[in-house]
Amino acid sequence: MTLFELDILYFLQEILKNDFLDSFMPKVTSLGNAGALWIGIAVVLLLFRKTRQTGLIMAAAMLCSFVFGNLILKNVIARPRPYAVDPNIVLLIKPSIEAGSFPSGHTMNAFSAAFVLTFRQEKFYGWAMMLAIVIAFSRIYLMMHFPTDVLGGIVIGYISAALCCRFVPPIFDD
Repeated sequence: MTLFELDILYFLQEILKNDFLDSFMPKVTSLGNAGALWIGIAVVLLLFRKTRQTGLIMAAAMLCSFVFGNLILKNVIARPRPYAVDPNIVLLIKPSIEAGSFPSGHTMNAFSAAFVLTFRQEKFYGWAMMLAIVIAFSRIYLMMHFPTDVLGGIVIGYISAALCCRFVPPIFDD
């Protein structure tokens, strides 16, 4: 599977690689570093009475994704990143300090947050979902993750968001 996915990465590079994306994608991917953007959004949501419960659920979903994806799955699966499989890959950003490639942490955070906003019908969920998609794609474009790493991040983000929307108790009145 890894070699097939490397072929997909090479194919995408062949058809999409250009100076604009080489400059744009590192900036996009940096928005997801350590989940800072999404944590910031959750904090802002917590500041307003109308969105306080959504902020709490978003924080809970990102925490669930982090624990299950980053702390458990990355260590158990320990899948090497594309650039570790093929040392000829030239990276546009610094290699990750996390050894495991599966699942993509950037993608898990982005989709945990975006799905919570979607499920809760917050008015800016469309923008969040578009940003999540672009961040997830940046991880593939930059050859930091295989496509299934990103797909796994989307699935874990969805499950975390769905569970937290269902089971985080209504502490705040919306």
